[in-house]
Amino acid sequence: MKNLSNVDIHEFLSRCRGDRVEGRTVLHENKSYAMPYSTVKIQNKIIKGLRENEERIELIESIINKNSSSRSSYLDVGSNLGVFVRSFDHIFEEVYGVDADWYYVEQCRYLYPDLESSFTLGDLNVTRLTDIFSSSKDVVTALSMIEYIDDKQAFVGDLFSLTNELCIVEGHSESIECGADAVYDSLLRTQNWEVKKLPITTDAGYNAPEATKNIGRPLWVCKKQ
Repeated sequence: MKNLSNVDIHEFLSRCRGDRVEGRTVLHENKSYAMPYSTVKIQNKIIKGLRENEERIELIESIINKNSSSRSSYLDVGSNLGVFVRSFDHIFEEVYGVDADWYYVEQCRYLYPDLESSFTLGDLNVTRLTDIFSSSKDVVTALSMIEYIDDKQAFVGDLFSLTNELCIVEGHSESIECGADAVYDSLLRTQNWEVKKLPITTDAGYNAPEATKNIGRPLWVCKKQ
């Protein structure tokens, strides 16, 4: 995991909100702070969050390298703390993130001032993704997002419309246990792209239900021909 930011770690952690992580905390230099949602690397120090990111970043980057060739633009839908946007800014000429929570947009703009204009506020249950972004992107990721969308069919259609080459979709920690992964799989296959559900899963998350932690989150690779 590359270094993401060089901001003051104490200042960053003081900006983190406990209500976004169910009150969980993290210690840094013997001081307690609200835990970040995502694991981040600041000043070359790993700050643990609810979601593991080191293996996820490596996995997603390997999928991108294997399944796409264009490197003009990348979009992360539900960008949270912008970990993937920052992690892939060395791969793509332009990187973008959109999130429904202004708190996360502000955090990203604080962490990555050189990418301030890359992060957009957008509630996808109010505004269509294709209304927020007028141009398509070479690679799109929507990681643990689809379960929060009311009109999932329209959302999948928008992902297809905005994708030039590759879209990577991750399900939720309970997707496989409750059978939602089959629903998402069917929805993704309604579009004219090649869909592959990977045999591996990503981590369920520190705060995931105990029964799902050994199952993990499903992952799909959707590739345009």
